[in-house]
Amino acid sequence: MGNEKNIISTKISLSVGKEAKDEFYNLKDEYLSKDPKLHNKDFIEYILTLIGNDKMIHNYTKDIELISKIQGLPVARVCEEAIASYIKKIKNADKKGLTNNIKIVESDNLMNEVLKAIMLYNDNNEHLYRIFINQTSVAKFAADPEKMKSANLNPHKFAKNVIVRGLKNNYDIINEHHTKHELEVSHNIKAYAAKRFPEKNEVNNVSS
Repeated sequence: MGNEKNIISTKISLSVGKEAKDEFYNLKDEYLSKDPKLHNKDFIEYILTLIGNDKMIHNYTKDIELISKIQGLPVARVCEEAIASYIKKIKNADKKGLTNNIKIVESDNLMNEVLKAIMLYNDNNEHLYRIFINQTSVAKFAADPEKMKSANLNPHKFAKNVIVRGLKNNYDIINEHHTKHELEVSHNIKAYAAKRFPEKNEVNNVSS
């Protein structure tokens, strides 16, 4: 722990699925239905007991108990304060566009699939028909029904920020791919000209 750097990130991942939510609320309803005297705070304490039995997050229970003693508050109240603070943090982050909500996660996953499809397309085609991966070429590939169908994907129109984020997140992989196939920034323009005016362009010099 002493040599580890503390990394502060403004990004917050929140991708709790419907199935998990339903399971949580079913558990809550089942617990509270056992006795009409039971309240939400009793359920929170019950959840803490379950957490305490999990070795991976046992330390969190100890932290909560410690805070309870420091503040002189019941454990349930500490949990309520923590939950309220977290909700506020999530809402503020969402306003600033920093939250990894389900739609963003789905868009990023689809973008990763498209980038994989382009690289596979390049692997299976001659140099003239390969694609230098940039914002424009990704958008064109994703909107092309034929190319997307060959990758078992549906044509999709991505927002600019999704493409930019995808290129940034996969920067190293894309660079390695370009190096492997000797693809340079000017490749797409040269390849287009070579295909359209074959008598004026040497196919072999497309990458030069």
